[in-house]
Amino acid sequence: MSKLLFVAGFFLGFLQFSFSQERALGTWKTFMPYGNSLGVFDVGEKVYSLASKTVFSYEKNSGTVQIYDKASGLSDVGIKTGNYDPATKVLVVAYNNSNLDFIYNGTDIYNIPDIKNKNTVSAVSINGISFYNGNAYISSDIGISVVDLSRKEINNTYIIGSTGGQVKVYSTTVDGNFIYAATDEGVKRASTTSANLQDFNNWILFDSAQGLPKKKASFISAFSNKIYAVIGSNNTDTLFEFNGTSWTKIYFDPAHTFTSLN
Repeated sequence: MSKLLFVAGFFLGFLQFSFSQERALGTWKTFMPYGNSLGVFDVGEKVYSLASKTVFSYEKNSGTVQIYDKASGLSDVGIKTGNYDPATKVLVVAYNNSNLDFIYNGTDIYNIPDIKNKNTVSAVSINGISFYNGNAYISSDIGISVVDLSRKEINNTYIIGSTGGQVKVYSTTVDGNFIYAATDEGVKRASTTSANLQDFNNWILFDSAQGLPKKKASFISAFSNKIYAVIGSNNTDTLFEFNGTSWTKIYFDPAHTFTSLN
């Protein structure tokens, strides 16, 4: 992780230096703020970094830096978050207005504005992105939207509030048998083989019977046959571990809040 942060910092400094050089009179160049990295993804032959208004990549072998911004193909500005799927080689870029761009193989950019267009009254926040079996799971203020990455379309939306209404979903993860969601109501789980994940009744909310409080869950992640969830309360976070049967509290520090489980 420290190497990735170093690489991102180096690129940002390089870009700022390069763009500050004097250009020939009569020529134009789009200048974007590159000072803050929202995410760094090492994908093997290159590294991607997201800034607030642009994406750039660095080719490890050649040293080539490629800029992705609105002038060169992105559909919007104001990046909120993003994630990369190594299985499909797709980088997903989510914007503050809930617009979505998908960068395939570092070359082709495809826009899916459905969530943005369906919520014209106020912007819906996209809170997290995960991947499973060729799909991107988009966690948002309304629920979970499933994007088929090969067909380049949203093929399902799961509204999983306890009474069938909308609930904020902050992140999702899949362990092969179940999909887990970190929501405002707590951690929920449903079988990946369920015939109808659009039915909120098929989503089970964990509670004290399994060792987990029914409180806001901000992050969730699968790792080494375990599920990890962050539960927040009074500006403090607690990390829980799930072994398939019950949850165990494994970390708590009143001075520490989590910003990610990656």
